[in-house]
Amino acid sequence: MSRPVLADLTTWSISSNDTPLAVLYGEEGSGKTVTSQAVVARLRADSPGAFQMHYFPLKYAEFAADGVPTLPEILTESIRRHWTAETPPLPTGESVLAAARARPTLFVVDGFEWLLSRWTESPQRQVLMFELLKLVPMLKATGEWMGPYAGAQAKVLLTLRPRHGSLLHEQLTHQHRYMELELL
Repeated sequence: MSRPVLADLTTWSISSNDTPLAVLYGEEGSGKTVTSQAVVARLRADSPGAFQMHYFPLKYAEFAADGVPTLPEILTESIRRHWTAETPPLPTGESVLAAARARPTLFVVDGFEWLLSRWTESPQRQVLMFELLKLVPMLKATGEWMGPYAGAQAKVLLTLRPRHGSLLHEQLTHQHRYMELELL
């Protein structure tokens, strides 16, 4: 884990800057998961209750091969596989998104390349990336942020292998603001 990257991501998470998406690139085993988990742990310790934080590991997510999952389905599958509830039932992707529209939220999406690797056709991979980017607020021409899925105050930390960066850049528009960091 890179301490400067951890510090940069922690500062980004709590700042009110105009960059709602941070992409953490790194090859397998470079520390993307450890770093993203450390960001969440640090924020929970240093800023409890300041905003919602949700960690979505996608490495072992399972989906039917006949179609690309929607954003709520992606979140629900991660919740089902990795979250525990003090009082059941677990939330759904839809309920997490609804709560995020009402309160500032950090979404940490780890291991997205594992989902991308399940679909080999370019159009399917593009749709999958489009679904994920629904989490990220976009800047309207008026200068206001719009976040119809996860709220205008949402921030997204996405971990990704560098070879998938071009697919991400194909889907980003001039309305997206983001920063990129790389673990070496």
